[in-house]
Amino acid sequence: MNYSLSIKTLSDIHLKEFINCPHKFYYHYIQREEASKVEWKKVMQFIVNQVVKDFFMLPVKMRTPIKALEIIEKHLTSIKTNIFDSKIDYYLVVAKVTDYLMQDLTQNYGTLPPLFINEKFRQYFEELETHLSLTIEVAEWEQESFTVTKYLVDTNHEMITLYYYLTVVFCERSFGRLPSSIRIVSLLNGEEFVHCPSPTEMKKGLHYIEKLKDMLSAPLSSSTKPNGEVCLSCPFVEVCANDEIEFLFQKKH
Repeated sequence: MNYSLSIKTLSDIHLKEFINCPHKFYYHYIQREEASKVEWKKVMQFIVNQVVKDFFMLPVKMRTPIKALEIIEKHLTSIKTNIFDSKIDYYLVVAKVTDYLMQDLTQNYGTLPPLFINEKFRQYFEELETHLSLTIEVAEWEQESFTVTKYLVDTNHEMITLYYYLTVVFCERSFGRLPSSIRIVSLLNGEEFVHCPSPTEMKKGLHYIEKLKDMLSAPLSSSTKPNGEVCLSCPFVEVCANDEIEFLFQKKH
């Protein structure tokens, strides 16, 4: 059976979901299946984005560790502990995210107002024959250029590569220049990944995204399923386990 890929704009969220698990992407965005549970990583990522936005809306003099902690605690009150596997997991995650985010927000920024805060960009890429969208959490001026920072709760090599190349192609196409550096911060272990893109990486970024786009049109089978750890936290694990999946995504013309 064939299915149509009807998403008009591929966002960073779509591509992140697809990289994590093509089957999960299929059930969520193509079949529109109702998720059986709320994923804590998505909730935490949403809260992180809101905290960052609120923090940088403050005057520079008010961007203190105490104020950062107040904003984090305010947003954390909306989280229900039952979306985690246990209360211990909840406390561990909240402690790590709070600590690493508070440290980074209060130690790694200058006094100038940010260039962008939680800004969403949408751009048509003729080379890819599709619209892409990307949300930039923080971009700030740095001498004659600018830097971009992304905070991630769900971090691995694939996620870092995705956000790095998306940032490269969007900045080059939307602003006509590359950032002096792209910084990705993992909020579950405090690791920081920094890279200064060169002009040749625009071509690499377009090639990387084109490969992802091609993968969206490739047949899925049991061999494309991720490891068991991803499946354990997936809200579509039951319907996926009961389905014989042999299908093909096709673009609408």
